[in-house]
Amino acid sequence: MNRASPLSLSPPLDRQHGEVLLLLTLALLMPVPLYLVSLALFGLPHVITELAYISHRYRGRWPWRWWIPIGLTLACQAVVRTGVWLGAYPPDAGQIADLATLMVLAIVMGLAPMRLAWPARLCALAMAVGLFWLLEQGQWLIALLILSMLHNFTPLGLAWDLARENRQHLPMFRTFAIYFSLPVVVAMAGYSGHEVFLHTSESEAKLLAQQIPHSWLAWGEGQQGALMSALALAQCLHYLAVMRWLPATARTTSVAMMGTKLVWLTVIAASILMVYFWIDYGRARQLYGIAAGFHAWLEWPILWMVLIGQPSGQPQT
Repeated sequence: MNRASPLSLSPPLDRQHGEVLLLLTLALLMPVPLYLVSLALFGLPHVITELAYISHRYRGRWPWRWWIPIGLTLACQAVVRTGVWLGAYPPDAGQIADLATLMVLAIVMGLAPMRLAWPARLCALAMAVGLFWLLEQGQWLIALLILSMLHNFTPLGLAWDLARENRQHLPMFRTFAIYFSLPVVVAMAGYSGHEVFLHTSESEAKLLAQQIPHSWLAWGEGQQGALMSALALAQCLHYLAVMRWLPATARTTSVAMMGTKLVWLTVIAASILMVYFWIDYGRARQLYGIAAGFHAWLEWPILWMVLIGQPSGQPQT
């Protein structure tokens, strides 16, 4: 019997292309409904699926003494975000805690207990200094918004790590690169003044104000619509990548990777959160942000290590 290819569980490319084409069409025609509905339906499931994938792939790559400070730092961030959701802390406290968390994670990366080149350590410590400067200058909001948008493109880094280890995954990485270039093309097309985008509605403008710096909203209505389309498309591509395409590279599915009990808990929790989104979007977004912040910030040190550290095939000390 022929051995199955590592990509044997991946959806056929024509199906993937069809899914991406459908998302692109929806993002251009109705970006706000696509953004809100996808977040409400798939936000929490994608967080748990992504954490399961990261655990499956990276848990044994580095020593526990590196994971412990990362976990404790992220737990502190979750506590502050919970306090913001409960009303114990103002929203600014959560934003400051987010940037401070990333600063501490950068220090942890610089002091990683493993064989790592000094330039990589110095870059991590320089990042920590830069984040401290942003905190001192009170410019944390713009930095956080940019990082939150960049997070949608993290599957590119994870796919590159797979392709670096196994050339059989190179086609998948190239496909990811094409897919994730689409939101950039959409945003730049709007910036250049193409009149193919819908004008920004009132609800669209309010949502954009929560997602991007106010100064960027000086663009025209068509440009703002392009930004909203790009955000919605990038978010949905991220969901598809971590819930379907990346688990398939491990010759499994997200359901099998998570286990039956965790899947049911995820379904129940996501259903409750979806109702909460319907009742109070703002408060539900804060609650969802507790889990979303944990998983998003966890990815930055992991991506840092896999992109500038050693491939997993090389032993760590």
